[in-house]
Amino acid sequence: RAMKSTVRQGLGGGTTPGEPGKNERVDSPRLREFFPETLYWNSEIITDEQGRARVTFRGADSITTWRTTMSAVSRDGKLGSAVGGITVFQPFFVDIDLPVALTENDEIWVPIAVYNFTDKRDTVTLAFTAEPGIELLDPAEKKVDVEPGRTTSILYHIRAAKFGTHRLEVLATAASFADRVARTIEVAPDGESVPFSVGDRIQGRTSLTITIPENSIDGAHRAWVRLTPSSVAEIVTGLEALIRMPYG
Repeated sequence: RAMKSTVRQGLGGGTTPGEPGKNERVDSPRLREFFPETLYWNSEIITDEQGRARVTFRGADSITTWRTTMSAVSRDGKLGSAVGGITVFQPFFVDIDLPVALTENDEIWVPIAVYNFTDKRDTVTLAFTAEPGIELLDPAEKKVDVEPGRTTSILYHIRAAKFGTHRLEVLATAASFADRVARTIEVAPDGESVPFSVGDRIQGRTSLTITIPENSIDGAHRAWVRLTPSSVAEIVTGLEALIRMPYG
C-alpha cells in the first residue's frame, strides 16, 4: 500500500478558539519564528499490512488550523483519499503584520496584533526590537489593554534603513501569559532592478565576463550560475518562471 500526505496551513491562516492551552512561562516564553506555508509533504509512504504508517515531522509556530490531505492506492489498485485538520491554539499570543517586502528608506506603521482568548481583561506590555537594518521611530516599549475574548492591535513606526533581510521581534507580557514572536522581511535596494544573463556552451575550459555598471548600488548585486546537461534541460528549467506565484 502506498500513500501520499500533505499538511498545509489553512486558508487565511486564521485562529480557531478551542480549549485553552498553556502558554510558556511569563518570565521566559519560547520564541516563535518558524512559519512555513506547507508543514509536511511526502510523495510516498509505505504502510504495513493493516494500512497503517507513522511519520514524524517538525511542528511549526503558527497559531492556525492546518489542513491535511491524503491519497492512497492499494496493491490491487483501489484508491482512497481523506481530508482532515490539525488545530494549534493558545489563549494568548501576538503577531507582527508585515507587508510582503519594503524598499530602502520606506517608512511604515507596523500593526502588532494581540489576541486574548482568556476570560480576563489584561494590560499587555509590548517590547519591540529589530536588527540594525530596521530603524525604530517609536518607543520600544508600549502598553495596551485587551478585553477578554478580543483582539487589539497597536502600531509601531519603523523605517527601512538598509536593504537586505532583517529580523523583527516582539515580546508581549501580561499578568498570567506571555508570548514572543519573530518575523523577517526583505528590504529591496532603492534603485532599478536590471537583470541580464549570459550563456555559452562549455567545452573544456570556458570563461565568461560579467560587467557591473559603475553607478550600481554597492552590495546589491546577485549572481546565479546554472549548468544544464543539454538544451532540452535548459528549456525545462524555465518552467519555474511560468508557474511562479503572484505577490504584491
